[in-house]
Amino acid sequence: MPKFELELDDDYLISIGRITVNFATLEQVISFFIWNLIEADKVFAGILTDVGKPPAQQRLWVEFMMSTPPGLEKTPSNRLGQTITAQLSFRQKTDLLSSVCRDRLNPDEVTKLDKVLSRVARLEQERNTVVHSVWTASALDETTARIKATARRETKGLKIKINSVSVKDLEDIADNIAKAAYDVQTLVIRFYNPNFSD
Repeated sequence: MPKFELELDDDYLISIGRITVNFATLEQVISFFIWNLIEADKVFAGILTDVGKPPAQQRLWVEFMMSTPPGLEKTPSNRLGQTITAQLSFRQKTDLLSSVCRDRLNPDEVTKLDKVLSRVARLEQERNTVVHSVWTASALDETTARIKATARRETKGLKIKINSVSVKDLEDIADNIAKAAYDVQTLVIRFYNPNFSD
């Protein structure tokens, strides 16, 4: 079957894929935090406050609980949080998380969350730029280029940007998103186990 597909080096496709997958993980961690702030889960609290478990094993439980059908469906309490977050945009989820945290966490924890969410907002923009661009070989200098068209009032109409982007640039974005997901996950663990140290 005939097809039209721009040729792009596999390393670029892998890096763009990592950005997409890591961002989905970050969004799921944020949703998971909201679910647990809405109604703290006693089973989950017991797992995370078990002092006999090393931190790495505790993180594995977090991953299990937020990414598997048994984990997601284990208690009716999570269904309310899932229902609330299911149709929210990423921005709406971060706004909701910030608002709920102000009601449920102490000021020091809120300050930590605010710092993480500032990074998360920047990373969302970087992810959106990557995902909503056209990728092609640059006709200017034999590199891979990102083409992005915008038409906004504040920029006085149509603007087309063509930027050369390296695989390392993309890998840095993917890594930074993964680090932000880890930092949010750590805050979830500390919600249940204030003595957790990563």
